[in-house]
Amino acid sequence: MILCFGVFANILNLCKRGLPQDKFVPRIAWVVDRQNSSLASDLNYVVDDPDGMEGNKSVVSKLLSCVRPLILKDTQLPSLAVARERFKSKVMPFIKDDRVAKAVLATLYIISEDKTIRDERKERFREYLGMYRDELLQQTTFNVPDFFARVLLYTTCVDNNEGRSYAKKITDAFIEKIVKESWAEIKWDATTQAITIMPTAEGEFRAEIEELSELRRSLMIEPVNYVDTGWLGVDESVLFPSRYGKIEFKDPAVKKKVFDKMEQYAKLVQEFIECSMKGQQSAARQSVNWPIFPNERMQAIRQQLEDISDELCTLYTLSVFSDRFSSQ
Repeated sequence: MILCFGVFANILNLCKRGLPQDKFVPRIAWVVDRQNSSLASDLNYVVDDPDGMEGNKSVVSKLLSCVRPLILKDTQLPSLAVARERFKSKVMPFIKDDRVAKAVLATLYIISEDKTIRDERKERFREYLGMYRDELLQQTTFNVPDFFARVLLYTTCVDNNEGRSYAKKITDAFIEKIVKESWAEIKWDATTQAITIMPTAEGEFRAEIEELSELRRSLMIEPVNYVDTGWLGVDESVLFPSRYGKIEFKDPAVKKKVFDKMEQYAKLVQEFIECSMKGQQSAARQSVNWPIFPNERMQAIRQQLEDISDELCTLYTLSVFSDRFSSQ
């Protein structure tokens, strides 16, 4: 993927309200170029306010398709402060409230996939966004007008034609897929015009392992909360037998299956850790990296872990109910 004007404008265009694209897209271009040819046909003057402009349909269509470069006629780009204010006043009011966070997430996804931002354009990206790509992707709070204005300024240094093969992929389904598969929950605050990205996969994984740990303790005759009583010369299970639960599987095949699945789960966790740490910038970092957008391998491993967890919990439930039924 390439983050160019056309790709970015497509994302925003899918999230707009109240205006046709022939009037909405020129507003985006106007933020960085008040003489842009998308504002009107045969434009030869500065547009101080895009309200009421009809827009050049042909230019708008070509910009969105990335078959036309974004040609700037203003002598210089506006400052970040000016661009931010223009975007806030003339573009933000026409983006749906329930789509703002999705537009931010989709833009961040494009940034994460754009290899040129990591390589040849990383300094230009830092110039406009204020930080390198990996730093940006670790942020949890974004002021939306500021973020979008920065992205828009950055796209002026990217040839719009580079996004030609990607522009047609930017659809509603594409955005919804990103939201669904991301490992985060996003919240939009219309008052502060900020979004907060809250990682969800880490918490869900922790809860899953806690549940399986409870199951393992029952299987292995381990206490819920272990207390070291060795220094007293007695084992804890002798003093507090009620703290030790145990599941008895009458069918040896089922018991073996449970232990095999737990071993498989443990191996997959190690593979998950290796996959998450692979390619991290700092080789010294020894903690799991929970990305907003996991790669396909991480997604696959996480799905396998979830499937095994569900199967183990099912076997546990069936065993408990089977024992109760037999005793009754």
